[in-house]
Amino acid sequence: MEKVAYLTIDDAPSSDFTAKLTFLQQQRIPAVFFCRGDLLAQQPEAAVRAVQLGYILGNHSYDHPSFSTISLAECQEQIRKTDAVLAAVYNRAGVPWQHKYFRFPYGDRGDLKLGHLLQGESARWKGSGPPSTRRWHRLAEQVRRFFPERVRQARTRGLAREAAIQHYLHALGYQFPPFLDITYSYLQAYQQEKDWPWTFDVLEWSLLQTPSWRGGHTLSSILARLEHPTPPDPRGPVPAAAYGLSFPGSAEIILLHDHAETSHAFYAVVERLLEQGIVFKACV
Repeated sequence: MEKVAYLTIDDAPSSDFTAKLTFLQQQRIPAVFFCRGDLLAQQPEAAVRAVQLGYILGNHSYDHPSFSTISLAECQEQIRKTDAVLAAVYNRAGVPWQHKYFRFPYGDRGDLKLGHLLQGESARWKGSGPPSTRRWHRLAEQVRRFFPERVRQARTRGLAREAAIQHYLHALGYQFPPFLDITYSYLQAYQQEKDWPWTFDVLEWSLLQTPSWRGGHTLSSILARLEHPTPPDPRGPVPAAAYGLSFPGSAEIILLHDHAETSHAFYAVVERLLEQGIVFKACV
């Protein structure tokens, strides 16, 4: 049984964007590039070429703030500004903008959870995880225990913000396409949302962290993690008994990044995935 994956690449376009395009084209790998508006404005010709080659450019905000740390109006402005830049890119490319996709910076949906999917709110997301994740949950439980009213009020505000942002994305025509071959129940529950999540974060971005994120990732450990039967997820324990790139029962949405500083890891990861027999498919 083949393992299918949909490749998504955040924080484009970098100074290595054109080289990555050439590499993916040579390997016949489709991808969605989630682009920052400020970086698109610096490399409009490269973005136009990507669209003309058949790659999809998505909206990844204008300058990559954490949406829970800015006002609702600022969240909407981040989306709107990049929407306008992308519209100009597609118009210049002479290609209809048929697929409008959005991904939040850091996965932070503006709901005041700062990108953490798991805060002990749902039993299906509880379980074992890396020590740092378990510490986060213990702290969250203590806050809920001693300040229940403040937690309730914050969650109410967060839900209202989240709903308003989703409504704004819907009004602009953004969508999350149905992935019938992704069988994880937590993602199936996501189908009504208008932004893109992911199921597997490669974590090559952690090579930029000092000290390296949660225990010292290296390129070797990142490559080894691609074959881990149940790889830890920085968002929290995954609510599935079996998952990961070695799990044959579901397709995956893979998250990589277009960072010039980690381009060596980008190419190494894609090549390793091909060696593992991953079949990359277009999301449309």
